[in-house]
Amino acid sequence: MSKFDWSAIIRDDVIKAIDNFYRYEVDCPKARSTFLIYNDKQLPAKHIRGMAYKVHFGKEISKQDY
Repeated sequence: MSKFDWSAIIRDDVIKAIDNFYRYEVDCPKARSTFLIYNDKQLPAKHIRGMAYKVHFGKEISKQDY
């Protein structure tokens, strides 16, 4: 069982995470196989997922937990 409640993350959290990704020019490793397609652009899905968690809960999680 996951120690994180991913089911609480909603679409608006993901959209805000994507906005933050572009606004703050987040540096992250290039995704190798898992992408999120948004406005015809490939984004690193796991990184956006972690950022959405932070948007929703207000706390950052480790990259191993993405």
